Amino acid sequence: MIISLPARIILLTAMSLVTLAATTTGAAATENLPCMEEIEKFCNDVPPGAGRIIGCLKGHEKDLAAVCREKVDNALVRFEQARKICDGDIQKYCGEITPGDGRVQSCMKAKKELISPACRKQVETWSGGNETRKPEADK
Repeated sequence: MIISLPARIILLTAMSLVTLAATTTGAAATENLPCMEEIEKFCNDVPPGAGRIIGCLKGHEKDLAAVCREKVDNALVRFEQARKICDGDIQKYCGEITPGDGRVQSCMKAKKELISPACRKQVETWSGGNETRKPEADK
């Protein structure tokens, strides 16, 4: 799957939900976090962050449990919505940044006072800025 530059940027900045699932341990975590079993099975050797785990899960879409597949698909929809909201700001303030390893996310966070209020809200939501909670995967 080829992902456009702005979509990759949002994927890189929006991995907090899956990263949380990948770094939580214990039986209770596995029961309460969708995709935990799939992450352990298919993506255990994938380092968290920069969109790598969601990309791994998407690559195993046919093998995912229905609830996990739904969570991944919902997350990708939200990422696309965030990308559309922030596209102009990304191009204007961070267009020279090479995506990967959270570089664009860091740029957007550093310039959050300059970006549009709607994009600022997305950056804060996805990167844990001033928001107190991240979006839930099933909304």
